[in-house]
Amino acid sequence: AFRVLEDKAERELGERLADEVLRREQKTVSIVNRSGVAGLGRNLARIIKILGVQVTSVRSEETAGFDCRLFSRSGSERKLAERLARIWECEVLEDGSLDKSSLEFSFGEKFGARF
Repeated sequence: AFRVLEDKAERELGERLADEVLRREQKTVSIVNRSGVAGLGRNLARIIKILGVQVTSVRSEETAGFDCRLFSRSGSERKLAERLARIWECEVLEDGSLDKSSLEFSFGEKFGARF
């Protein structure tokens, strides 16, 4: 029963908060959790999906002391990176080696401490 309510709440939030421009652009993001906080990547993925961005993967890697970084593949993705960076106060960097996703959202221990 809880899962049904959770799904309904996400749908309703999506209807109210989704950014139609983001949804139309069909941008994608991969999430890398380096915070050491279990489940934080999945929670972040849910929020990003509600905003209208497709999440291609969520993975955990060795912890690191930084806050959060959004890596964009090219200039066209940078605008999306900057929009998401404003929400979570992250650094934006360019990384032409990203293969499948438009962006990579990587966050570390300082981010985990904030959330």
